[in-house]
Amino acid sequence: MSKDQNDIYILRLAEILLNYAEAKLEEGTLTQTDIDVTINKLGDRVGMKRMSITELAANGLDLRTEIRRKRGVELAREGQNWFDMMRWKQGALLGDDVMGVKRSLVLSQSQVSNVAVDNDGYVIVQTGRQFGDPKHYHWPVPFIQLQRNPALSQNPGW
Repeated sequence: MSKDQNDIYILRLAEILLNYAEAKLEEGTLTQTDIDVTINKLGDRVGMKRMSITELAANGLDLRTEIRRKRGVELAREGQNWFDMMRWKQGALLGDDVMGVKRSLVLSQSQVSNVAVDNDGYVIVQTGRQFGDPKHYHWPVPFIQLQRNPALSQNPGW
């Protein structure tokens, strides 16, 4: 038997709490108490303003959007965002242009004078990206697997 000496986490408590809040939301049973023991518990660690369902509604904010935003902030740079977008069927956003800073905020204007910007003045970092629905919601079935099992078929678009 081999043993690993590293303390490698498999699933963080933050992800478990966020998954629970999202599941309760999708189930239609999310309460303020659920928010308090999940999202607000995470925010309390760093003194973040507590989320309130009634306050969100009073300000015209969508609860689902705010929970997804909190998930993106908490799990930033952990490799979850792409999988979340696929699960939420928001893949079309991956075809949007990648935007940078507002050109007017760059100190040396001579370095960005010829850089393309959008209508709001933000630098366009990357353009021409594409996301094909339903193709890009699935990965292609590897060719070797198709050869091994003739009953398999390729995913749409691949």
